[in-house]
Amino acid sequence: MQISVLLLLFAIALAPTVCTVIYLRTRNKKLLAIIGLGAFAWLVALIRSAILQPTYLLIGSPQPPPIWFIGFSAILAGIFEEGFRYKFLKSFVEEGTWLNGVAFGLGAALLEILLIYCIPIIKMAIIGETQNFSEMLAGAVERNLVVCIHVGSALLVMHSLRNRWILGIAVSFHSIVDFVAPTLGYYSSLTVWQVESIVAIFAVVALVIVYLEKIFLSKPVESIT
Repeated sequence: MQISVLLLLFAIALAPTVCTVIYLRTRNKKLLAIIGLGAFAWLVALIRSAILQPTYLLIGSPQPPPIWFIGFSAILAGIFEEGFRYKFLKSFVEEGTWLNGVAFGLGAALLEILLIYCIPIIKMAIIGETQNFSEMLAGAVERNLVVCIHVGSALLVMHSLRNRWILGIAVSFHSIVDFVAPTLGYYSSLTVWQVESIVAIFAVVALVIVYLEKIFLSKPVESIT
């Protein structure tokens, strides 16, 4: 893989999120700590959900993975990631503001880009493994869509600190996204870009959540019934 191609893919996957993080840093230096906290919460959830790997190995690691396993994985991802978001936000973030929620979601999204996309791409480049450029480009674009979903989910969890039942919506939304995308990728005749267009619909829903939560979280707690 040419260095220029590698840099292009990294730029597409990383630049929007990194630029947003830099912007937030200029707005408020404390947001950098919340971004780091969001990344750490995601990492802890990832490690705790490692129960999936022995289960997958136990059934012989079939390719593609069975639908039941995709569903199981999606549900656990929703429970662990949103559950740890809730725990970390409740324990360590004093102000339940919209901007803090955005920063928390961005931290998780940025670390996921690095671990799920960038490192595997670097590994393939080192060992000389080739992959279809269109698929790698789709993966880079998808990372930006997933950023929207992370931020929307984080804001739902921030909302749940005031209304706990909202946490169930966050878990459900996350689980549905994690089930639909790989299921379509493995079991439908859709192209990779058609699958990404469906992921984009979820990203748009997440952006609507981001907008609505900006309105909700701007209200003082005592004014919310």
